Amino acid sequence: MGSPLGVLFANIYMGTIEQKALVGMNLKPAIYSRYVDSIFTQVPDVRRLREIKEAFEQNSVLSFTYEMEKDRKLPFLDVTVTERSGGFHAAVYTKETNIGICFNANSDCPDR
Repeated sequence: MGSPLGVLFANIYMGTIEQKALVGMNLKPAIYSRYVDSIFTQVPDVRRLREIKEAFEQNSVLSFTYEMEKDRKLPFLDVTVTERSGGFHAAVYTKETNIGICFNANSDCPDR
């Protein structure tokens, strides 16, 4: 991702994988969205999620990982997605290790 074209190449590569992996599936995910190489999806069970992961890995040289929701919440990128009565709510995600300290804009950082 160090190149200015990294995001473009990642989108092209992931789009190619998606076409191969998802087109042949009988039961597609209810929700599927992707930002570069991070995918948010809603499937009925873990078995279905593993099938999607395996289909992606069979059509790629990449390894994929997944994270399951806990207490109806899932951190995705910098957002906490919470499932609520048939829909989703998004809020800013902060790590548990965040102690709330930020640098003052006028601190040791030069203006340029």
